[in-house]
Amino acid sequence: MVLNNEKKSGPTPKSTGVEQEFQQIAKTEESNLLQELACTRNGISDEEREERLEKYGYNDLSAMQKHSWAYFLVHSFADAFIIVLLVLAIVTFVVESDILSGTIILALACMSAVIRFFQDYGSYRDMQKLKEMEHDTVRIQVPTEDGTEVREVPVEEVVPGDIQLIGSGDIVSGDLYLLESKDLFVSVSAFTGESIPVEKYKGVDDRIVNAAELNNICLGGSTVNSGTGVGVVVRTGKSSYLGKISSTIHTKKKETDFDKSLAKITRILITYMVVVVIFVLLINGLVKKNWLEAFLFSISVAVGITPGMLPMIVNGTLAKGAKFLAKKKTIVKNMSAIQNLGAIDVLCTDKTGTLTMDHVVLQKYLDVNGEDSHLVLNYAWMNAYYSTGVKNLIDRAILAYGDENDAHKYAGGYVKSDEIPYDFERRRMSVLISNPGGEHMGGNVEEILPMPQDEVLITKGALESVLECCSRIRVKKEYMDIHEKDLAKINALAEELNKEGMHVIGVAAKKKNVGDTTVFHAEDETNMTFLGIIAFLDPPKPDAKEAIRGLYDAGVHVKVISGDAPVVVEHVCKLVGMKVGNQSAVTGSDLENMSDAELSSVVEKNDIFARLSPMQKKRVVDALRNNGHVVGYMGDGVNDAPSLHDADVGISVDNGTDVAKASADIILLEKSLTVILNGIYEGRRIYGNILKYMKMALSSNFGNVFSVLIAS
Repeated sequence: MVLNNEKKSGPTPKSTGVEQEFQQIAKTEESNLLQELACTRNGISDEEREERLEKYGYNDLSAMQKHSWAYFLVHSFADAFIIVLLVLAIVTFVVESDILSGTIILALACMSAVIRFFQDYGSYRDMQKLKEMEHDTVRIQVPTEDGTEVREVPVEEVVPGDIQLIGSGDIVSGDLYLLESKDLFVSVSAFTGESIPVEKYKGVDDRIVNAAELNNICLGGSTVNSGTGVGVVVRTGKSSYLGKISSTIHTKKKETDFDKSLAKITRILITYMVVVVIFVLLINGLVKKNWLEAFLFSISVAVGITPGMLPMIVNGTLAKGAKFLAKKKTIVKNMSAIQNLGAIDVLCTDKTGTLTMDHVVLQKYLDVNGEDSHLVLNYAWMNAYYSTGVKNLIDRAILAYGDENDAHKYAGGYVKSDEIPYDFERRRMSVLISNPGGEHMGGNVEEILPMPQDEVLITKGALESVLECCSRIRVKKEYMDIHEKDLAKINALAEELNKEGMHVIGVAAKKKNVGDTTVFHAEDETNMTFLGIIAFLDPPKPDAKEAIRGLYDAGVHVKVISGDAPVVVEHVCKLVGMKVGNQSAVTGSDLENMSDAELSSVVEKNDIFARLSPMQKKRVVDALRNNGHVVGYMGDGVNDAPSLHDADVGISVDNGTDVAKASADIILLEKSLTVILNGIYEGRRIYGNILKYMKMALSSNFGNVFSVLIAS
């Protein structure tokens, strides 16, 4: 049954249990799936929805657990050194009957805890406010007496068997098996790290790939970039793909470097205090023969050597640092993360949106010889300009670049006669334009653009799909039949661009007499002339190179861990100035066959990791920490949550996924390495101040106690 969470057989051992589960769903026939879900294409009734809500629970991951102010208050006192101060205060009250000293010690402990409480609870409230701003309804189809109707329901009330309607800008709620789609492109960057949306369409998919890459599956949390779709909900809440990943963050967070350091300091101070107390007790008792007086004196010594201001200094300094970082567009969820940030010597980061802009930009427009061609740009621009519907990322990139380079002037005088929409089988789209006025704006487009008696069909799409419908190519204004050597040359050019991290599509065109046909179909995309290639890139951020240099100067080694293609990640790393030399990316397939010992060596030698699954990213972080590194991890996707949870300091962004923000210790209001660099320096400054106080307090306290001991 598809409804249960049993591990499915069939996929190769390289697929995890959750991936196998979705692979099984994807290869199930629609009729069988609807039968197993006990629903129809019309949806389920209100009564059935209520029963399923009771059975499956709310579609709420509770990634960000809700806590009352009392939880944070109790947590603020759960510090080893504060507990020591509270014990000393009680002893001072009871044994020595010293009300003033006991009150001072108690006040120091309480002030320290209160400072921590206000900072932690304030950060929690800030996160709650961010969460309240998020999308909270979804469109579903429900059966009625007259057929069906579309209704909006809260996201948390979506259940398996609901028929969900999705369109441009929607966030998918629950995992969907597609029943219908039209030009549907979905952003899965939260799961894979790839910035370019992927096409989704109905039909059985029996491939052994990650769940996010399955053609007929839209995972909950992904965003619809363009097009429309209808799907049946197969998983919700904690049974969804997102829920399975988020379950890894509800385990207890591993002890961080700051926790270890603070625990070590506390142990040293307590040991030091116990040894001195015993020594003083024995010396005074043996010399004066009054053991009660010796005991009371040793307690006084214990109070004297304890740096009572330490918790307040630590928490006060961290709180001040948190407020400083807040002005730098940073929310600190966990105060100890500030010191951890200052201590990191390895920063693991994703590529998309951190090193790059997280949107595609048209980079090149080339003819078959690899030379710049404005004709290719102009034709691609007109294809994008005249296509109907919501423009996808590729079209928007073409139009933006064309507008900046005057391609729009060639649209004057032309009108669209017809259009052949994009579909997943053809993987291309065409527009038919005519020139009824007999005039155009000139330039070098007269070669193919129509005269009054002509129309022209302009096609763009996946390179291999465009080449399929071409019988001729344009080479230096000459038109000739296409041969195998030409195809090899074009494919080699595309491969070179791919190695530079670019996404490539082809452009073709042909003239058509107005009287030849009245309606155009996909079958008319034949005997076309291949014009050239346009290439797109998610470009590096302007400040990325400088930030990388700053991190290196600060002694922080940068490692990029991405779900994107290896060639893309390698190229971007070189563009931003990372010291990677001729390194090749370590892929998920490579990691799959490595033992922990082998991985321990690999993470020291390699800085680029690509096509990694969420748990493989986590393995890399764990390996670095086991090697003694203090690790920071920056990510905002579902696939980053386990790594954010395990790192010494997890860093996410305000527009990241809920599960990523819940796993992180620090939330950035601006996704930038420069902000992290500021945080590192602030963390180091805070650590230095704490260290100065400890040296001063311990030396002066010991001197005072030693003097009193000699005098006694």
